[in-house]
Amino acid sequence: MSPDIPLQKPKAILNAERALWLWTIWMCVFGIFQTKADIPDIEEVITTQLQGMVSISPQAMLVTAVCGYAVLALISIWIIFKIGAGKNWARASLLGGFALDLTCTLWSSYHDITGYLTGIPDLGLQIFAITMLYTAPGSLWFQKPKTVPAQAAP
Repeated sequence: MSPDIPLQKPKAILNAERALWLWTIWMCVFGIFQTKADIPDIEEVITTQLQGMVSISPQAMLVTAVCGYAVLALISIWIIFKIGAGKNWARASLLGGFALDLTCTLWSSYHDITGYLTGIPDLGLQIFAITMLYTAPGSLWFQKPKTVPAQAAP
């Protein structure tokens, strides 16, 4: 008996994966940069409002942030691979994460216009990927078997 022949991924799925790779890079690189830039403000809050309650060095804050972004990157990489494999739960996880991201972006009271402008690549890449994943032909990738029986192949 011949092995099954894998179906080719639709171009929409490949485009969504590319957008998600760019989004993961943006999220991690910009997040680490933003954390580093915000350290003076965080230090001020710790010394003025949380005296004696919290003692953490700026280096420890940065290391913690980098570790957090590394974990987020690994989770994103895993989800991207599972989306490429046609796993519906991965597509739904992306949609749920996007909903949380959008809510946090819009609800945040500390954003000025630059805060919202930096959200454009973040949200824009996710919107593009979600559109590719939830509309045809990309959505069909999550409904069909990923192989064609060898007997049915031409």
